[in-house]
Amino acid sequence: MVQVGKRPWGFRLFAAAVGGLLIGTLAAGPAPAEGNEQQAGLKLKALAVEQSAVDATSGDATVTIDWTVTDGKAAATNMFGAITVQQVSTDGRLIGAPQALTFSFQPQWPYQANPVAGTIASADYSYAFPVPQYAAQSTARWAVVKVTAKDDQGGTLSVERQNLTKFHPTFTATHLLDSTGPTYDGLALALDQPEYLYNADASVSARYQLHITDAESGFFRGQLVLSGPQGRTASGSIRLVQDTDGTLACGDDFAFDSHDVFCTVDVTIPAGAPPGHGPSSASR
Repeated sequence: MVQVGKRPWGFRLFAAAVGGLLIGTLAAGPAPAEGNEQQAGLKLKALAVEQSAVDATSGDATVTIDWTVTDGKAAATNMFGAITVQQVSTDGRLIGAPQALTFSFQPQWPYQANPVAGTIASADYSYAFPVPQYAAQSTARWAVVKVTAKDDQGGTLSVERQNLTKFHPTFTATHLLDSTGPTYDGLALALDQPEYLYNADASVSARYQLHITDAESGFFRGQLVLSGPQGRTASGSIRLVQDTDGTLACGDDFAFDSHDVFCTVDVTIPAGAPPGHGPSSASR
């Protein structure tokens, strides 16, 4: 039986901006709604982007997004939701971390937008979305790619990207080029890990924690790759994801934005892998 200790191998962490193993995010009036996915009376009635192009190189550019959500439930008194804005490549792929714009019918922290007119039966919202200053290209295309909402009576709404194209909720932005990749610190085994892991007959999973920063375009996804004896490696994927309420998470850890992220990541140790020789230094 092979015994894998508290620090499974003499692992090293490698990170790079492009082509490496921790990959940062480097780029690349309202119309009426039809065909929305809806339940319990919630509906997206209108969505519009007021500016078609902005210059974000100064770091203070905004794009005003307007939308209207209706609720057919007479008993509803509050509504919560999120609009997701994301960079889109020329071939339609989503690029980088999703940017959440959250809203609430009744003013409530930490929701960003409150109604500017109407009642909960038909509420109009407007918000100046802060356009990211950095991207991997000088000109990038952005779009509203998802709208979600729920009310206090159990009603839900989820309008996916394919049903938003009819609104043409897109804009282009001029950016500064992202010149640096993400960096990390604080790599360690998670506190709940057992003292020993045994992988003689089957693979085992070790959970790690680390802190990732990227001051420019922000972190989106990557991979933690660990090297051990006899040239063996083990890896785990890292990804920043957005919940339906607009909150971001990386593994088990919540994130306030994509520039400063704490992550947990599970790394699978292959069955029969040789025992480690203690920790080694990290390398970028």
